[in-house]
Amino acid sequence: MRLTNEIKLQIIKAAAVKAGIPAEEEALRLRRVDWAEAVRVDSLGGKEGAEAVDKAIEQIKAITKALPEGVTTGYQPINVDSDFYLNCGGISIRPRFNGTFGYDSCHEAVRKPCRSCKLAADHPLAIEFHQLEQDAKSLKEKREHIENSVAAAMSGINTDNQLLKVWPEAAELMPKEIKKVQLPAVQTADLNALIGLPSDKDAA
Repeated sequence: MRLTNEIKLQIIKAAAVKAGIPAEEEALRLRRVDWAEAVRVDSLGGKEGAEAVDKAIEQIKAITKALPEGVTTGYQPINVDSDFYLNCGGISIRPRFNGTFGYDSCHEAVRKPCRSCKLAADHPLAIEFHQLEQDAKSLKEKREHIENSVAAAMSGINTDNQLLKVWPEAAELMPKEIKKVQLPAVQTADLNALIGLPSDKDAA
């Protein structure tokens, strides 16, 4: 079967999945979720302060609900948003409570009571932010390295048979509709180790 650009992209994506990149990215996102919540709580005076704010908000909701129709407006009296402004040691950022950057349609927005705040450069949460940024950079570089390496391995190859001649373990990465042919192995050990192929080696 001819290896179209679309099939090659599927193979590259499968290689990233096999190497565990999406799982690492999700773990990093969840760390950002916890960090953003920690910053929010800290900005409200710690756990007790945040709980007091939540309690006050519930009281406000109860009061406004009891008012006659038409007395209240459509504008919310409380700042409830999916992100907030933060000066983190002199760096202006807008953390999102769902752990993403920008408006990521793959993850639903999480809205919470919040306010603009700042962290000193030596604050533990500011230090954690820089660690998250470094980990995100390293993970991005890892993804790019794997994707570029797999793309290079397929460069100039036009069919599945040609690919399997030079990289038989790539059969695991091919779409199901492509017949997987077992052929003698060649020197692709480094690429296999990078991705984690073959799977049965991990189970051994």
